[in-house]
Amino acid sequence: MYSPLIGFSIIGMWYAARSLGAHGRLLVWFGAASVALAFSYGFFLRWWGGTCFGYRYLCDVAGIAALLLVFVIPAAPLAFVRRGVREAAAAAAFVVLLVWSIGVQFVGANGEMESEWSAVPMNVDSHLARLWAIHDSPIERDAYATFHKFAPNPTNSESYATHFKPRVVRVEASAPGAPEVLSARPGANVDVVALVQNAGSSPLFG
Repeated sequence: MYSPLIGFSIIGMWYAARSLGAHGRLLVWFGAASVALAFSYGFFLRWWGGTCFGYRYLCDVAGIAALLLVFVIPAAPLAFVRRGVREAAAAAAFVVLLVWSIGVQFVGANGEMESEWSAVPMNVDSHLARLWAIHDSPIERDAYATFHKFAPNPTNSESYATHFKPRVVRVEASAPGAPEVLSARPGANVDVVALVQNAGSSPLFG
């Protein structure tokens, strides 16, 4: 999700293995070590890396993946695209994944919402299903934050506050097996799920 262009790096390993140069063979060994490293993290208790945007533990292999892309890019890209429909489709897929990969890193660097996403609405360390959720993913959260970082904030207008009429319909504990009556000592944090209904014309923002 964060760098789908790495898929072409796997293809680059194939071409690097077929090359006769020492650099290509060295990168194949580095690529194999990267695959083994990724596999080993599958046995790690906190494989998701905690509060961090992207593939935290695999950042070390990003440089190797980038070098393997050299073996995929043809020496004459325009001539390669004109060769046929299959080649043009492969080039288009490469460009799309390249733009997506750069865009994801851009919103991650500018959104800076990872610490909030990991804790709100539920702590991701105790609700691992959030790691696989398509809706409200770290990429989506940071994309919204990046957009509103450069775009005007609608909540600063007087009309927004005037037509802002949300109400909390229901609040319940988010932890499984928690008592129906929410209680905690003063100053303690409690994870809850709130159903909010918007009765105004201003959308919920934030």
